Amino acid sequence: MAVTFNGPELRIELTTVGSYDAQIDLYSDWKEWTQVGENAKFPKAFDTTGGDDTGGGQSVAPYFFLRNDLGWRIAAPEADGQIILLGNLFARDPNLPSFLPPAGDFTVLILQKVSPQAIVVETGTSGLTPEEAAALASIDANVDVAVSTRGTDAGTADAVWNKTLP
Repeated sequence: MAVTFNGPELRIELTTVGSYDAQIDLYSDWKEWTQVGENAKFPKAFDTTGGDDTGGGQSVAPYFFLRNDLGWRIAAPEADGQIILLGNLFARDPNLPSFLPPAGDFTVLILQKVSPQAIVVETGTSGLTPEEAAALASIDANVDVAVSTRGTDAGTADAVWNKTLP
């Protein structure tokens, strides 16, 4: 979805109702916007954390913090409808507003859908690495499966089966 960055007003203007991805439509678009003209002179609109590799095809989920403490706000579009913000978007200062109502007589519902997990599992790859497969094979080859002998002694079994009950 399209957004407009208004540096002098410190506003991120959502242009229409619909779904916005925090990483793509807000954070990444803001980074591109800062590279144009003198836009880098304005305070940072976002901080981010996450994305760090934790091994095994997993990474820490990305989190994006709107710098509302520096004055940035997200402005709702001038339209009736629903805005869905997807991704881990949070206010840097939870005691300050993050959203501005639409100008005019419009009703906009803003929903935020955040990830319930702090770890992201990469689904583009699967299976074991050659090293992991070799390690697993060596475990299988070196493990003797212990069988419990409790109650399996042949003599005990024969005695039970051959016992005549009165």
